[in-house]
Amino acid sequence: MRNFLKTEHLKLLYHSWFESMVRYGIIHYGGTFATILKPIIMIQRFVIRTIHFVKKYDRVSYLFAENSYLTINQLYLLCSSMHMYNFINNYNLKIFRVNTRASQFITIEIPVFKKEYSRNQFCYSGNKIMN
Repeated sequence: MRNFLKTEHLKLLYHSWFESMVRYGIIHYGGTFATILKPIIMIQRFVIRTIHFVKKYDRVSYLFAENSYLTINQLYLLCSSMHMYNFINNYNLKIFRVNTRASQFITIEIPVFKKEYSRNQFCYSGNKIMN
C-alpha cells in the first residue's frame, strides 16, 4: 500500500485498521508478560517502518513521539484507565479519613493475589492503574 498511498493516508489506515485491531480486548491481554506481547510489538514496529520508509535495523522510537503513535503499553494504559473511568461505580471504593502522602482520600480496593500470574489480570492491574 505504501507505493500507492501518501503517508497521511497510510497513517489513517494504521489508526483505523491496525490500532483498532490491537485495541480489541487489550484490557484482557495487555497486562501480560513482555515475552507474550513481543510479537505484537514487533509487528507494530514493522508497520511503522513501512509507513515511514525506515530501514529494517533503524530505530523507530522517535517516530512514535513525532507522529503521535501509541505503543502497546501506552494503549493498554489508556484503554484500562478509560474502562475504569466508565465503570467506576462497579468497584469497591476505600475511603480514608485522613489524607496522607501515602494514600489518596478515595481509592479503589485492590484484591490480594499471591501469584504473579494473577497480578497480570485486569481485576488487579486495572485497579492499580486507576489508583
